[in-house]
Amino acid sequence: HTHTSSFDTDTRHTTDTTKHMASSHDLSFESYARLHEVPLAAGKRGDGVGNVCDVVAMCASASGVVVCDEDGASGFARLQEFFPNTKRAARLITVLKTQGKSAKMDEEEEERERIRPGGLARVGDSTADFLLTDQSDEGQRVLRIDARGAIRWSTGSYGCEEGQFDMPGHVAVLPEAGLAVVCDVRNQRIQLLLLTTGACVGCIPPSKASPLPPFYPRSVAVGPDGCLVVLSSKMSARHACVYVFECAADPRHSREAEHYIPTFTLVRTIGAFGYGEGQLNNPADVAVDAVGNIIVADTDNNRLVVFPSPTLPEEASEGGSEGEPSDARGGASVEHSTAVNESHTLRTPGQPHAVCVLSHTRSITVLAAGTDGRGWVRSCQGGCGKPTGPRESPGFFLTSFVP
Repeated sequence: HTHTSSFDTDTRHTTDTTKHMASSHDLSFESYARLHEVPLAAGKRGDGVGNVCDVVAMCASASGVVVCDEDGASGFARLQEFFPNTKRAARLITVLKTQGKSAKMDEEEEERERIRPGGLARVGDSTADFLLTDQSDEGQRVLRIDARGAIRWSTGSYGCEEGQFDMPGHVAVLPEAGLAVVCDVRNQRIQLLLLTTGACVGCIPPSKASPLPPFYPRSVAVGPDGCLVVLSSKMSARHACVYVFECAADPRHSREAEHYIPTFTLVRTIGAFGYGEGQLNNPADVAVDAVGNIIVADTDNNRLVVFPSPTLPEEASEGGSEGEPSDARGGASVEHSTAVNESHTLRTPGQPHAVCVLSHTRSITVLAAGTDGRGWVRSCQGGCGKPTGPRESPGFFLTSFVP
């Protein structure tokens, strides 16, 4: 695993099938009822290019999807790009850590060099950089890397102060604000980092005393209107739901600045723990499509659950109904709506751990990755779950849902 290559944003190889899809299917919540599964030829378990080991996270690229997978036994993690609905073969972007131990490193130095990825996000359309969270014992940090795996900046250490992490998980980007949004799982908060330097500029909630409902952030996504969608899940507490935060710029901020710190207002709670329609059982990941529909990897229910785009209450869009939001360093609890939500279900071949949405002009492709349940189930919060079958290498799937 030594090959690296520059990040490819060429879209000229898209097939006529994808072009036909883009012109004949509306992008709407109702369209999810018409999606059908198309398993990808690649994505079988293995360490070769086009295969996957433990799938950690996925994010959309300009022409496909980037998958981050790792193999703890052999000691490597990597980024690969897949091209669903095309004839293009998967390709290796970069290897994040190499197999085996370097003869030039002692054990302490080797441990510092290792990365145990927890989340992945593409920085923006104008750059090939990625944000990656590191959950290794010596890591507990967030990195910005280029397409060859070189580290542009690294920030964080173990702890509970601002800028420190205890199991950094999924990450997303607020491009207009110039911020990275990171799930600090065991500290039960979201941290806001500058994309330019990695400096922490705030948290959601801003303190443990802030009046928010139970908050166990496991994954995060950004909606097309700039809202923040947070998947909150804790199996031992039988808690699972999606929180939607309205993101508003401080009117005093200059649009010419390279970043600003928004005000976050909790305006909607979607879903609840359970096994029925519109309920969630140990969900692992969340994504948002181009019109705001929310897709959740409902892991232990073996499915994806799709919720329609939330309509923000009128009073929230005007600044909140009960009191004012807190300062710009986090979110505030306001009068928000909790309801039994309409939903669509997409059954997966096994337990999905990662989900990604590729939105075209008038069509949509949803990708899911996870274990088929034949062996140990990896938890996004670290460690392993109980075996669900014979002790053997679990099979992993990478599948797409298309019109």
